[in-house]
Amino acid sequence: MKILIVDDLHPVLTNVLSHHGFICKYAPNMTYTEILNEIQEYEGIVMRSHTPINKEILNKAEKLKFIAKAGSGIDNIDEEECKKRNIIIINAPEGNRDAVAEFTVGVLLSLARNICTANNQVKQFEWKREENRGFELKGKTIGIIGYGNIGYALSQRLHGFQMRVLAYDKYKSHFSNLFAQEATLEQLYEEADIVTFHVPLTQETHHWVNLKWLMKFKKSIVLLNMARGKIVVLEDILKGLENGKISALGLDVLPNENFDTYSEEEKEVLQKISRFSNVILTPHVAGWTYTSKVQLSEVLAYKILKINNLKK
Repeated sequence: MKILIVDDLHPVLTNVLSHHGFICKYAPNMTYTEILNEIQEYEGIVMRSHTPINKEILNKAEKLKFIAKAGSGIDNIDEEECKKRNIIIINAPEGNRDAVAEFTVGVLLSLARNICTANNQVKQFEWKREENRGFELKGKTIGIIGYGNIGYALSQRLHGFQMRVLAYDKYKSHFSNLFAQEATLEQLYEEADIVTFHVPLTQETHHWVNLKWLMKFKKSIVLLNMARGKIVVLEDILKGLENGKISALGLDVLPNENFDTYSEEEKEVLQKISRFSNVILTPHVAGWTYTSKVQLSEVLAYKILKINNLKK
């Protein structure tokens, strides 16, 4: 079986697969056009978020049996077309769940204690103690939206802070445990101090976080999104910051993550959000660690062998 790997992945993936007889072409810098011209030769393709697997590519992929995504979200893959063609989709949420969970805690702590703001001030020879008085996580209620691999890993870590952890997941029930209490959205609206998103981008979650949604919360909330940028309406996030409904904001993802394609309106909205001192913005790196790079490749290798009835 020939496999095309079109993103930067750890060598453990090709080492394991080659050991089991797979022929791997490692081409992490392959362009869309090059993939389109070569995909017909391969039974499998391995990629990350920036490579779209759409109908145009699938029409060329006559031999394709599986698509492996090094990560959790599969919104860049045309699932309906894959179903029609009996192409298996593999993802690897187990590979970076710990990285995202730890990063989420880090952003939350930074916002709670004004760490980024205070750091920048001291580097500018400003010594402002009272202005940087923060809040403690102990006793706060956090709502985790999406209780899959990452949501669960996050709840484990928050347990040590003695927080009250509420978790909402539309597709799960009876999952309360030591680390989290199953909750409805209505409970989150009424009780949450902090809300963090760990859901895939789907038709249901697209633009979920808008002004109408924000105004349902009884309290002013800390809002975190480490999932997908298009879950939020960025213009409404700005309004939430301006009217105080969002007390602090942490975004690791944006609706548009290619600054070269920004319109003037998009630039203006992001610049206005950036000016708030209670905002942390990062470039989609929550799951980006040296450990997760290895683990994502290990998980994919195991799953590729499994669907081909081989053992690792």
